[in-house]
Amino acid sequence: MPKKSYSTTVYIGTVNGKKKYKHIRANSQRELKQKAASLKTEINNGKDVYSKAVFGVWADKWINERKKNTVSSGTLTQYEAAIKHLNRRYQYVEFKNITLSDFQLFLNGIAENNPTTNKPTSKKTLESIKKVAASIFRYARSNNIAGVPDFFREVSIDKNAPQEKRRALTEAEQNRIIETPHTAQLPAMIMLFAGLRRGECLALRWIDIDLEKARIKVR
Repeated sequence: MPKKSYSTTVYIGTVNGKKKYKHIRANSQRELKQKAASLKTEINNGKDVYSKAVFGVWADKWINERKKNTVSSGTLTQYEAAIKHLNRRYQYVEFKNITLSDFQLFLNGIAENNPTTNKPTSKKTLESIKKVAASIFRYARSNNIAGVPDFFREVSIDKNAPQEKRRALTEAEQNRIIETPHTAQLPAMIMLFAGLRRGECLALRWIDIDLEKARIKVR
């Protein structure tokens, strides 16, 4: 015998000049009353319970906010790479349908095989994907989007994920940069001798360089 269910509708406001209602189902009258009361509380607190909060839409809003701020080009590139991975799975998925177990499986899958390189993903990249996802979820919640979960403290990263290792250039490699004429030779030498990162070097202007005092102002 099928289990009895109860349903009701709750008025959630006017959207584009039209009255909107949300349909609620429950297995008991008590549960139905609790769900209706919870929904009304969210509405009174300013939660957006009507719009479909799709991950990809809020990822775009989040990255555009970062572009308005003083974020380096290198950091933006990392953010955009992380969002590219996330959108492969969640671009058209509503936040409320993204669970801890699903996200963990998604991250584990990328750890084993990066779709871009077809190799295991580095620990640094996995941490970046997790960090960016957590920030996008938090950004949506701060904009009163209802049903956005907060489970990232429980998300783990494979301890065996490969770690990127960097080394100093050998003397032979340094001499190759100094002695080989190339269009990128000047910025390469600036990075080599001043210890600048690529993003810092690309952001330099002539006003930042004082040839008389041999100083570079890094913004």
